[in-house]
Amino acid sequence: MTIIHKKHRGITSLVIIVFMLVFLSSASAVYLFTDVFKPKNEEMTGSSLDSIKVLNDAFNDLEKSGCTIVEVESMPSGSIELLNSYSDFKNSLKTQTVYCFAESNRCSIFFEKDNKIFVWSPQKWEKIKLIKESCDLQTPGWLITLEIKNSGNGPIQISKIYVAGDEIAGINFNTDNYVPLSTSCTIKNNVSLEPNEKIILEIRVSNYYKYLKIGSVCEIKIYTISGYSIKRIINFVSNNNN
Repeated sequence: MTIIHKKHRGITSLVIIVFMLVFLSSASAVYLFTDVFKPKNEEMTGSSLDSIKVLNDAFNDLEKSGCTIVEVESMPSGSIELLNSYSDFKNSLKTQTVYCFAESNRCSIFFEKDNKIFVWSPQKWEKIKLIKESCDLQTPGWLITLEIKNSGNGPIQISKIYVAGDEIAGINFNTDNYVPLSTSCTIKNNVSLEPNEKIILEIRVSNYYKYLKIGSVCEIKIYTISGYSIKRIINFVSNNNN
């Protein structure tokens, strides 16, 4: 009886060892399979360019490549092919014109090729939309009114405003009167806007500031804290300029 008991115990031990070896082999195979074939972030994105998450970064990269960015009010209809990454978008690009449609809940940049519309949608984007503008002659200067809207999918901060190359936001603000040979604005630096929020900027430019007078043309640029910017060319005329 003792010998039979030892034999059973030996067989049981052998079965356990074989079971453990099979289990470990299966686990190793599963690990190797998942490690080799699971999608890696780098493989999904395709290249370091896919770290681009902000629309403005993509614009800057495309403009360096000689592309022209055209903003549109809606997406076109037709055969659309969605691209998974920015590198796929850029590698497929064979034209010099890229279109952009952006609102707070949707953003797409696209181009047309071979009767197809190739589209890439960034995960994050900043977009300032100009709603209204006017330039009124008010001796001794001009009152420029800009209504802008945050059309991005996150809050933005307006960090800088330039008139004819000089920064004014944060230097002269909340000024109701014209400052001789200077400019002023109704906001400070780092004013925040939530998605879809609007703000009205009033910029006062005094007569002969940087030799600006009736008939002059002036560039106004608005920057966010991340570096995104929009610009507007203002004509100084004797009546409203829309």
